Amino acid sequence: MGRGAAAFILVAAAIGGPMAAGAADPAQTLFSEALTLTTKARNEPDAVKRADMLRRVIGNLDKIVAEHPNTKLAVLLRDGKPIGAFERKQVEQLLAETGVQTAPQTAPQPAEPPPVQQTSPQIAAAPDAAPEPPRPAHGRGLPIDADPTTPTGQMLSDIAVGIDSFLATRTVPFSPSVREPLRAVEQGDRIVVQLRGFQVEMGSARLEFGDIDVGVKRLAGDTGYVVDFKVPPEVAMFVSHTQKLMSFTIAEGSASGTWRKDLGFLTDGDLDLTGLRARAHKGDAIIDICRLDSLKGRQATKEADGTLSMTSLLEINSLLMTPPEPGDPRLSVKRVVIGSEGRGISVETVKRLQDFGGLQAIGAMQGEAHSALQFLDILAQAAWDGIKLHYAVDGFAFAKGAQTVLSAERLALDIGFDNKADMAAVEVGVDVQKVTTALQEVKQVPDELLPHSLTVSTRLDRLPAKTIAELGKSWFQGETGRTTAAAPLSAMQNAVFEAKPELGIKTLAVAAKQAQISTTGAIAINPIAKLMVSGGFDVQVVGLDLIKARLDKDGATQPQLAEMVPVVVGLRGLGEPSKLGDRNAHSYRVDINTDGGITINNTPWETLIPKKRP
Repeated sequence: MGRGAAAFILVAAAIGGPMAAGAADPAQTLFSEALTLTTKARNEPDAVKRADMLRRVIGNLDKIVAEHPNTKLAVLLRDGKPIGAFERKQVEQLLAETGVQTAPQTAPQPAEPPPVQQTSPQIAAAPDAAPEPPRPAHGRGLPIDADPTTPTGQMLSDIAVGIDSFLATRTVPFSPSVREPLRAVEQGDRIVVQLRGFQVEMGSARLEFGDIDVGVKRLAGDTGYVVDFKVPPEVAMFVSHTQKLMSFTIAEGSASGTWRKDLGFLTDGDLDLTGLRARAHKGDAIIDICRLDSLKGRQATKEADGTLSMTSLLEINSLLMTPPEPGDPRLSVKRVVIGSEGRGISVETVKRLQDFGGLQAIGAMQGEAHSALQFLDILAQAAWDGIKLHYAVDGFAFAKGAQTVLSAERLALDIGFDNKADMAAVEVGVDVQKVTTALQEVKQVPDELLPHSLTVSTRLDRLPAKTIAELGKSWFQGETGRTTAAAPLSAMQNAVFEAKPELGIKTLAVAAKQAQISTTGAIAINPIAKLMVSGGFDVQVVGLDLIKARLDKDGATQPQLAEMVPVVVGLRGLGEPSKLGDRNAHSYRVDINTDGGITINNTPWETLIPKKRP
C-alpha cells in the first residue's frame, strides 16, 4: 500500500540528496560526489572537461578504498562489484571514449572543480571536426534531455544524480531507469519534471511506476524547493521480465512537500491517497490481499529563535488484509493513527537527526556501531526540548476462517520525553479497551474474570538521560571518552543512584466484567533501602468475593487453584471497605520500606502466602 508513496520519497531524496551529502559519513560523501560528477560528465559536450570530471570520479573511488577501507562501499569497489547503477569499469570506459590522453593521477580534488581552461586540448578527432553535441548518458542510470549548464538542466542533473545516489547506496542496492531521458517543461515559476517509464530493479525483482510528472518550484533565495505530483495509479512488481508478482493501485493520490536545502529534509508535506488495493498475481488469477480506503499524511514545521518545532500525523482508514490462500489469518482495522511532535529542536540537531533517521538513512549502508554512536551522541549532546509519540489502532480484529481469534475496540500507546531540564522525564500511557479472544489458553480463565481493558499512565522523573547516554557512548567505544569514569557501566549505576529517579503511577487499572483493580502511587530509587527502592501504592480491588467463589468451585479439580484460596481470603480480610465508582471494593495500602519489608495495610505480605505442607 505504500508503493505509490515511494515515488514521492525517491524524488524528495533525489532533490535533497546532493544538499544533504555533507551530513553523511566521509565515504558516502565521496561516493555521492562521484555519482554527481559521473552524471555531469555524461552530459558534458566538451571531451576535455568530460575527461577531467571522470578522472576526479576515479580519484574519489580510489580515496574511498585507501582512506575508508572498512566501509561497505570500499569493499564493493575493491571487489569490482557494481553499486546499484554504478560500476567503475563504466567510468573507465567513458574516460577511454573521450580520446583524451590520460593525465597523471594526483590527489582527489573537490567535486565542483573550477572551469577547465581549454588551451591545448588533445582530442582524437579531425582538426576541422564540429563540436560534439550533448549526448545522453551511457550505460545504466538516469539520462537527462537538457543543457546541464542552464538552471533547469542543473536541477535535472541534481535529480538524476540524487535518485542514483539514494538508491545505489542502500544496503540492498537498487538500479533505477527510465524509458526516455528526464525532461523539464517550464510553467511560469514552476518546472514540471517528466519521468517516463520510471522503474527500479532490485536483484531479480523490478518495480514499474509508469509515467510520473513532478512539479518543482524554487523557494525564494534558492533555499529549497516546493515539490508536488500525482501518485501513479499503478505500481507493478515483476519477478522476471514478464511475470507480474504483485500490483498496487490507487483511485486517486497526490503528494506535496517543501524541501529546505539548509536543513536537508521535508519541513512540510501532505500525502492523500484513496482507494488503495494490493493484489497478488498467480498465473491468470488476480487475488486481493490488501484494501485500504484512505491514507493521509501531514507534516508541519515552525521555526523560531534558531529552534524548530515539528508535528506529523499519519492516518489510515478501513484496512483489510486478506491472505492469498484460503483459511489463512486475516486482519482488519477501522483506523490507525500515528503522530509525533518535536519541540525546541536546534537546527544542528535536526541535521544530525537526518543522518541518523532521515530520508538519506533509509536502508543506507551504515553499520550498527555508527548508528548506535550517533543515537547516543544525540541523546548526550544535542539540543532538543522534548518529543511526543502517539500510536492508536481502533477496531482491530484478527480472524481465522469464520472465527475471530482476537479483537479490540482500541489499542493505544503514548510516549513523551521531556529533555529541557538537566534531568529528563518520561511519560508512558497505555489504553486497551474491550479485548475479546478465542484463544484456548486464555479461555481457561472464567469469562467474568478475564481482563478486557487496561489503562496505564506513568511518569518517570529525575532521569539522568544525558549522563547515561554519554557514559553509554564511552562504554560502547570501549573507552572513557569525555568522562572521567574508569568503568562506564558502574558509572551509569552511580549516576542513577545519585539522581534518585521516581516512578509515579497516575493510573493503573485492569478491568473484567465482574472484577477490577485500580492503582496509584510512586516508588523511587533509594540507595539506602535494602531493595534499592522505596515508596508505596494505593490499590482498590473489586470482585474478591466472586474470585473466591470461582476458586472454591474450580479448586476441587485443579489443586493449584485451591492453593490460592487462603491468599484471597487473607486479602479480603485485610481490605478496607470502599467504593470504586459505583461498585463495592476493598482498599489496600502497599508500602515498600527501606528495610526491605513489603506491607499490605501494615501487614507483612509474606503472611498471606500459604505454607507448604511437609
